[in-house]
Amino acid sequence: MKVINLKKCPSTQAYLTNLIAKFPKLISGPTLVTAKQQTSGFGRKGNDWEFFSGSLAMSFSLKKDDYEHLTPIAIGVYCAEFFKTKGISLTLKWPNDLLNENSQKVGGIICQQAGDFVVCGVGVNLNQKNIPWSSIELNDSPESLAEELYDFILNQNSDSKKIVKSWNGFCCHLNKNVRIIDANLTVNGKFIGIDFNGSAQIDNTLEIKTISSGSLFF
Repeated sequence: MKVINLKKCPSTQAYLTNLIAKFPKLISGPTLVTAKQQTSGFGRKGNDWEFFSGSLAMSFSLKKDDYEHLTPIAIGVYCAEFFKTKGISLTLKWPNDLLNENSQKVGGIICQQAGDFVVCGVGVNLNQKNIPWSSIELNDSPESLAEELYDFILNQNSDSKKIVKSWNGFCCHLNKNVRIIDANLTVNGKFIGIDFNGSAQIDNTLEIKTISSGSLFF
């Protein structure tokens, strides 16, 4: 595992993606990037991710064919499982949010293809007070936590069936009425889980609708 700990950068996700694009021979194996300060973090669809000092900002590489279209789903499951070993209970919100037991957002996941790799970014608010978002309390340093989490992920080998089953088990809005909005499309109904493509399955009493992307509200 190659580890790059930065004092400051605009985005660990952009840093690692650019590194793979410019120096593909240098990044030939598992690579992790962390930052003590991130000034321009971003999430899905270009949404900003505000970084709070002392929180977790990390991006890492996975082989492109490890989980394919289920990569964000798998990373969500592994994050929830990893933090459980730390005594922290997280739940998952479709498609890529990490929530606490009270269904308050504490982190998120973003995945992008870069050459022969998928670059996965994980941001989690740690030990924060008086911020507009929720936070989790841990004594671990962000750098050591990032290495532990990445090592945990690298040592997983769950198949698609197990990943989907586990994700549905961690989902905080399973069997709840939700609304999914994607561009000009709005779908309302009961969220009954994800399928083997990671798409949302919505029961609107007339039919089961499959939604591959969008923002979910419940």
